[in-house]
Amino acid sequence: MRPFCLVPPGNTQHSDISVFSRWLAGSSWKQQNIWRGRKSGALAVYNEKTYFYDFVHPALYDDGTEASFLQHYEYDLPEGSGYRIACKGPGGEDQVYELDIEYILLHVYNT
Repeated sequence: MRPFCLVPPGNTQHSDISVFSRWLAGSSWKQQNIWRGRKSGALAVYNEKTYFYDFVHPALYDDGTEASFLQHYEYDLPEGSGYRIACKGPGGEDQVYELDIEYILLHVYNT
């Protein structure tokens, strides 16, 4: 998790999450909301949604409206995507670690 704060130029009060929709338009980042579901983890999302009271949902889930408190994005990864890490092993030999990437998520909160 990498938290950061976005403050548009000239705005010293709070961030405006609507700029993300414009910035990410046409990119591989696709806005996802709880009602449409994600490619991955549908059962976990269902279980989580039924666990919390209805009045909590707007603080946890992107409902897809402009007035939403937060936005969820998922990066459209090609099948079989991975991350390769090259480093030196204990004896100085080259070591390569390969990790499979299932999904990359971006959660943007209006603060």
